[in-house]
Amino acid sequence: MAQGNGGETVKHKEHLDWIRSNDPVPKDGQASAFIGWKSTDICMDLTCTCGNQSHICCHFAYYVECVECGAVWAMAQHVTATKLEGERLAFVEEEYSMVIQRDET
Repeated sequence: MAQGNGGETVKHKEHLDWIRSNDPVPKDGQASAFIGWKSTDICMDLTCTCGNQSHICCHFAYYVECVECGAVWAMAQHVTATKLEGERLAFVEEEYSMVIQRDET
């Protein structure tokens, strides 16, 4: 097989390019977060287009299969973020201050 940069095959690179092209990259000025699917735990609830709802806890959640219909989903790496203001921000700061994550660098 032909090799690309970093040792991946050309077919592998084309697949990753396709996944990235379908990732909902945020628009300029839109708050967002990037998820690096590394060797870390993830728990998520997936609602498939067939209507099935699955709760998934795993490592390496690049792809998720629906147990009901067998559809395989590529997980996006971008999620949107919603800015909290006013009463909503005050509530979160009061009730959830211990879990507000801050960059430690």
